[in-house]
Amino acid sequence: LESLACGVPVLCKPLGGNIELVNHKLNGFIVADRSEFLIRMRELAVDRDLLASLKQKTKADFDERLHIRHTACKYVQLFEHLIRI
Repeated sequence: LESLACGVPVLCKPLGGNIELVNHKLNGFIVADRSEFLIRMRELAVDRDLLASLKQKTKADFDERLHIRHTACKYVQLFEHLIRI
């Protein structure tokens, strides 16, 4: 989450909450194994335009979807719902 907030694309396995945070090819890559991880790392190291584009999209996606202003609102809604129960 911290990487995404800084505009750093993430490479991760499809475990836990990763698939809720990382959108494949938008703000990083979800990889199945070490060989795919290395392929993506090489791809980003060689293709600087791809890396720059991915960084820009990562920051924009975070601001639009994961920023605290969005999540805080969801927490308030949840608390209000729980109070009514």
